[in-house]
Amino acid sequence: MNPVVLAIDLGAESGRVIAAELADGAVRLSTLHRFTNAARQHRGHLRWDVEALWAGICTGLALGAERHGAAVRSIAVDTWGVDYVLLDAGGEPLAEPVCYRDLRTHGAPERARALIDDAQWWQRSGIRSMPFNTAYQLLVEDAGVLARAEHLLTMPDYLAWRLSGVMANEWTNASTTQLCAAGTGNWDHGLLTQLGLPTRLFAPTQRSGTVLGGLCAELVTTLGFAAPPQVVLAPAHDTAAAVAAMPCGDGAFLSCGTWSLMGVLCSQPVLSESARRAELSNELAHDGRTRLLKNIMGLWVLQQARRGFAAAGREYDYAELTELAAAADEPAAPLAVDDERFFTPGEDYLERIVGWYREQGLRVPNSDGAIARAILRGLAAAYGRCFDDLAAVTGCRPLQLVVLGGGVRNGLLRQFTEEACGCPVLAGSAEATALGNALVQLVAIGALDDAQLTQVAAASSLAELQLG
Repeated sequence: MNPVVLAIDLGAESGRVIAAELADGAVRLSTLHRFTNAARQHRGHLRWDVEALWAGICTGLALGAERHGAAVRSIAVDTWGVDYVLLDAGGEPLAEPVCYRDLRTHGAPERARALIDDAQWWQRSGIRSMPFNTAYQLLVEDAGVLARAEHLLTMPDYLAWRLSGVMANEWTNASTTQLCAAGTGNWDHGLLTQLGLPTRLFAPTQRSGTVLGGLCAELVTTLGFAAPPQVVLAPAHDTAAAVAAMPCGDGAFLSCGTWSLMGVLCSQPVLSESARRAELSNELAHDGRTRLLKNIMGLWVLQQARRGFAAAGREYDYAELTELAAAADEPAAPLAVDDERFFTPGEDYLERIVGWYREQGLRVPNSDGAIARAILRGLAAAYGRCFDDLAAVTGCRPLQLVVLGGGVRNGLLRQFTEEACGCPVLAGSAEATALGNALVQLVAIGALDDAQLTQVAAASSLAELQLG
């Protein structure tokens, strides 16, 4: 019986439960259940509906139990980074978690500078200061909630706790918070104290691949599992999961989804002033190496433009929108996708795009396809600048770039990216987050060795491409 593991992969727009079967040296993925995920205004803030996510997860796991029976060996969760759940002494959430796109952190960086210098914080954490980081969210957290809290779990760790009954903070996700010592994945307790954050909230971090224990007995029964699968800490940060599915050992990576994360793997954190000025971050990889990378706005901008078109009565799927972009005229300039006006959703999103062009004194894109092309050109331009920065900071220009995630399916974006970076752009797995999640699970349960991981990732990515 081929081993099957279940990957719970949550993104900002949707969640999925995916079955991953290891057979003939490759992993075959099949989606058991897909469900929507959308933050909504509640109690004064943009919040995640955790119970809706949990219901979707349970539906998917029940389908996994039904379809794969005793072959299911383990379960693991990956999600976006920086958001968290605060719990009381009894393990009950004190409030629904606030979404990182909420505006509550406006002014938080200035408040933090009164406590710690930016350059010093960079040297200690290796993480670029961005207003939505966990550290800034905690600085503006409701004082009453913070006073009653006894535990902090990041989003994937909270879900893993509900599955296993074990509280743990996985190190790749912890490393994104701006509260860990650079390159270690361990909380910097001196930094926590300096920021005035209660250290009691931060339990020791655990390595990716740690087995927390069996699925809770109640869930085994209600979801229909014949035997309790193990709950594993996958690379809980979705980019770390995607990078675990790299089909080669060298070159740069571009995890391209709602966010774009471009970087290289390094043996140690890179804490130079040039790296800080390039707005890079040193996040942890599943195996303890450093993911030296930059956050770029990503396909979020295209997603929001598509919603704007739909609101005006013009519905397109992404393939149709890309075809329109391919046929459209070149924009007067690539859209500056990292402009802060494009960070938040809103009914006026298309107006913001038009407004940016007008402010620059440039010709406004004259069709939906032209807007889509301007966005894709803007993304590629941002990738090209980041690629140059990575080369300058590390002293070594990557020979190739591997695209991972949903952006793999956008051939036009890959073409634009190749032109902007001046190197071959290779297609990895479009399902890289789920694949990396599954691969680390398979190592954790002994179905694979660490040394086989890259080889199996390559074979799995190739099989996926051949299937379509």
